Amino acid sequence: MGFKLYTQRVGDIIELARYAYSNPDLPDRGDAGSLDELRELVVEYIVCEIDTIGKCDEFVKFMEDGGEFVGDF
Repeated sequence: MGFKLYTQRVGDIIELARYAYSNPDLPDRGDAGSLDELRELVVEYIVCEIDTIGKCDEFVKFMEDGGEFVGDF
């Protein structure tokens, strides 16, 4: 699949990450300490697209905010 991430859409990915890490209805970790599936998917996608996402101020600010995302990343 040839999905292209455009720089102007990076904010949408960051919002998805914020949702995954701030939603009280999503578990932080499974019983075995495994990462929630949505969080895992979001982190994996960001890692795959780091060349585009990593250049965006929104991502840098999100990382500076700290929290569980930074540890999972």
